[in-house]
Amino acid sequence: MSSRCTCGTVAKGSFCHQCGARLARPICADCDAELPGGAKFCNRCGARVAAAERSAESSRAGAGEDGSVARSRASLFWWIGSVAMAVVIAVLGTKMAVRTPAERTSAPEGATDAGAPPDISAMTPIEAADRLFNRVMTAEANGDSSQVRQFLPMALGAYERARPLDADGLFHLALLQQTAARPADALITARSILAEAPDHLLGLYVAAEAESALDRTEQARELYRRLAGAYEAEMANPRREYLHHKDFATALDRIAQERLAR
Repeated sequence: MSSRCTCGTVAKGSFCHQCGARLARPICADCDAELPGGAKFCNRCGARVAAAERSAESSRAGAGEDGSVARSRASLFWWIGSVAMAVVIAVLGTKMAVRTPAERTSAPEGATDAGAPPDISAMTPIEAADRLFNRVMTAEANGDSSQVRQFLPMALGAYERARPLDADGLFHLALLQQTAARPADALITARSILAEAPDHLLGLYVAAEAESALDRTEQARELYRRLAGAYEAEMANPRREYLHHKDFATALDRIAQERLAR
């Protein structure tokens, strides 16, 4: 059965082949806007999605936790993740975004895809994941929270489907998990990078940010110390992912020193 996506494309299946959006979306009970799959908040009015609310309330009841405390905790985790990402974006703007192999041969250096929704129909799983990562990072840099909420679940799902991931893909996934206020997941992903390369600068960075978001200050400081100590040796023999995120990798020593000076 065909469905019409919000971008205007007529498509079959679960996702639009033009923009990647989920077809046959649920409807917000407050404003009747269509919602992306897995959404917890309406991207038009910001209202909590009823299904997510019921799930969250039942989880809180099972744990014996007061609803207002849970909401405050969820808000705090979202704020922590947003602040961590805001620091990165403030340093580098939209340069956290990466390009697929086809884009690297056809687009000028520094180009971004801030216009039309990403066409992922002809891409490999990792290219589609990277394109959605670009969309989230661009939206975050532009302060477009509705676009972040819309594309973030899709980007997270795309990286899961693209496994096994190399260090670059794991770094992207960890950043997305931090943006989604899931620091525990981001820490697990960062440790996957460090298991293969203990001095990996990107792995150390996302692990330190995750530990900090989890309020484990000493563990975060130790990771930043390791990053600062390994920086020169790692940058002398740069990895492919350092080249993909050259400006960010170059700034990591300064970021680590600033965190340690707090």
